[in-house]
Amino acid sequence: NYHNFNLLAVYLPKRPSDSLLTLVRDDARFQDAQTVRQAYPESWALTYFLMKARGKQFAAYLHDVGQLRPLAEEPQEKRLQMFEKHFGDPSELDRAFMTFVRNIR
Repeated sequence: NYHNFNLLAVYLPKRPSDSLLTLVRDDARFQDAQTVRQAYPESWALTYFLMKARGKQFAAYLHDVGQLRPLAEEPQEKRLQMFEKHFGDPSELDRAFMTFVRNIR
């Protein structure tokens, strides 16, 4: 999706170091008109990365997410723990994610 990729390219130079964590912990960036234009393309790219580079882990993560109560607001800690269970240290994953994103053509 070129539109999302272009929005992400604009965001990357000013992307904060905790950007991945803020996507995983809660939905605040998607609920704020000022940040949704960065959150959506980053989440799109993260999904693409996880499908391509961590497919089995991503499928297991989605299975666990599917077991949660529909439309329930989960605590930040629980969301982060579930993410770490499947993908390990978020900072290591973020480095791999950024390398992947910078090599998308």
